[in-house]
Amino acid sequence: MATVFLYGITDYKQLIDVYLPISIEKYNASQYLLENENLSSVCKHDATLLQKEAKCWENMTIFVLELSYIVKNSFLGSLIKSMPITHKMKETLNEITSIEKTIINGPG
Repeated sequence: MATVFLYGITDYKQLIDVYLPISIEKYNASQYLLENENLSSVCKHDATLLQKEAKCWENMTIFVLELSYIVKNSFLGSLIKSMPITHKMKETLNEITSIEKTIINGPG
């Protein structure tokens, strides 16, 4: 939040423009895989993981929107109010990383 105030970064639209399409693409890929009956159980499992990851990216979009409303407060107010959100963002990014590692490493 200090960076936001020091440099006047208040347009979170750029992050939303990145996070939301990622969520949509991950969800669409998962649906494509889940609808294909000839895929292996590993692919179906990956599709489920992609669905979970899509939800994570959707949550990241929501967190960015929440931050965009908080920045309109004073510096100290914004800093205090943003801490729980940035903590959730960190947890969500860790979950995304874990899902991606699971998909890359495959079963077992």
